[in-house]
Amino acid sequence: MKFWQGLMFQPTEELVAIARCAEDAGFTGVMLSDHLVTYQTQSETYPHREDGQVFWGEQTHWPDPWIAISAMAQATSRLQFTTAVYIMTLRDPFTIAKMLSTLAVMSGNRVALGAGIGWQKAEFDLVGQEFQNRGARANEALQVIQKLTTGANVSHHGRFFDFPSLCMTPAPSQALPIYIGGESDAALRRAARHDGWIGTRYDSAQLVEIVGRLQRARREEGTDGSSFEIIVGTAEDADRDLFMRLEDLGVTAIMTSSWPQQDDLHCDLPLSEKRRYIEAFAESFIK
Repeated sequence: MKFWQGLMFQPTEELVAIARCAEDAGFTGVMLSDHLVTYQTQSETYPHREDGQVFWGEQTHWPDPWIAISAMAQATSRLQFTTAVYIMTLRDPFTIAKMLSTLAVMSGNRVALGAGIGWQKAEFDLVGQEFQNRGARANEALQVIQKLTTGANVSHHGRFFDFPSLCMTPAPSQALPIYIGGESDAALRRAARHDGWIGTRYDSAQLVEIVGRLQRARREEGTDGSSFEIIVGTAEDADRDLFMRLEDLGVTAIMTSSWPQQDDLHCDLPLSEKRRYIEAFAESFIK
């Protein structure tokens, strides 16, 4: 089992230090999440909580994940990086491909795109992106990103994007991994066409059902014979037996916050305490 340290909601100025600590402790990687803004008055239902309310505040940090990852990558040598998840449909695929290609080259292929389609229409309205067609647009944008990050001369003629033969450089020396978030049937089919699935926080029973659907989607897409990452957060207490059961289910990596959570967000712990919790988690489950 692999372990990823979630860095969502942490002070931006602490990210590099936490990444160094996670690498020293033996974590596979770290991951960030993504939002452009936080509205003072929340008018849309947050789909990942029963009460429909967001659990972060106006001053919660949402750094640009790729800029933050570039800083962490320069301060580490082995650690991998991804997003859980990047709202790719707020941006065009050419900008995404350029950022990721450059970052992959400069980090030695230690970056993966963890992609989602978003849930908050108000953010789409801010940047003039269509909300209703975001799923279909994401499917095609992912094709474009895969083409562009090869560095070869490629063309594309689709519903949303159309361009003649061209190339984008620099390009990674390895294929850019793409992981997909979301638990709808459409999201799981999207994940089945790519390299992995990233889940949020689930108990074991929920994961049995979702992973079963994901495996069916992979069989239907004809990708069940290829390597595939399933990275999930667990709503249950960390336990070796739990991790072994999840591994038997097909989970390849656990996304965790090593320190105690407060209101599903974070504790106001000093950096030294976060280091201590990371080291203690690694001692119990990684080393």
